[in-house]
Amino acid sequence: ARNNANFFTPPDGSQPRMQMFLWNTASPELDGDLDSGIIVHEYGHGISIRLTGGPSNTTCLNNSEQAGEGWSDWFSLMLTMEASDQGADGRGIGTYALNEPTTGPGIRPARYSTDMGVNHYTYGDIGSLTVPHGVGFVFATTLWEMTWGLVDEHGFDPDFYTGTGGNNIALQLVTDGLKLQPCNPGFVDARNAILAADVANNGGANQCIIWEAFAKRGLGFSASQGDANSTTDGVVAFDMPQSCLFLDAQPPSQGICVGDTPTYTITAGIAYTAPVTLSANGQPAGANATFAINPLNGPLPQSTDLTIGNTGGAAAGDYTITITGTDSTPVAKSVDVSLTVYSGVPGAPTL
Repeated sequence: ARNNANFFTPPDGSQPRMQMFLWNTASPELDGDLDSGIIVHEYGHGISIRLTGGPSNTTCLNNSEQAGEGWSDWFSLMLTMEASDQGADGRGIGTYALNEPTTGPGIRPARYSTDMGVNHYTYGDIGSLTVPHGVGFVFATTLWEMTWGLVDEHGFDPDFYTGTGGNNIALQLVTDGLKLQPCNPGFVDARNAILAADVANNGGANQCIIWEAFAKRGLGFSASQGDANSTTDGVVAFDMPQSCLFLDAQPPSQGICVGDTPTYTITAGIAYTAPVTLSANGQPAGANATFAINPLNGPLPQSTDLTIGNTGGAAAGDYTITITGTDSTPVAKSVDVSLTVYSGVPGAPTL
């Protein structure tokens, strides 16, 4: 056999067996044992199989919408992290075995990255990807988002065993989530188990970080997995729960003629602690930004109008206006809106 690796995982108390093979991607052939990521990946199967459904039940990850290959990829990424890594970096799986540089694409549909330009995959893509590797890849992508959200908040700790960084928190949450999720879990089941683990371990301190990562990849608050044995009946959602909402701006974009006065409705959510002080920048030169109410003293959620005035001298073009809300704790969050300024009334399109 060539170009493979596997890990046979019987119930707890019985001997597992890992098999590593040579890869004929180079001459002489490459030994998969020298790719630490592959070894960790295979051990990851032992973790996910024995923890999901209990140590005596090793048949709980056979459904179509299960993330077994994803958890293994994610463990591989986690245990090869370095302090200089950034979330936007591209991380390939199996690059050594494929005779690629560490920056190579690896064996998955894309490299793992928080940059949507590098890895654009979301929950909505699993129906077009292979089972189980492609499906698991999407869940690992989401876990990688969560990891970097936790690292951004709590820092990175190179001590994988007793450290207290965001990477350590992520490892504990995912491991405990495996214990809490049901047999034959879908993606929403797995997400909910991680959220429950955070409540149990940390009093729910990281709920909004977890939600933000899952929402970015289509597993937001309103997402539904449907039948865990199907990869085509899930409902994608990018929304957050009310408890994690900070700033919202409507409409997200609009166009005006020079001299018009556009208005946006800005809402500060209950994730803030009132009062919330608002600011805006990025409006056209010479224009001013005025909030009808500022600060927002609550009760939250509370809305106000943002008016962009004095646009008579504005240059035509596209503008991104950033609205920032800062509370007393202090938490500062921002949201962008778009404004297109026309020098005259746009003409009718030519058909």
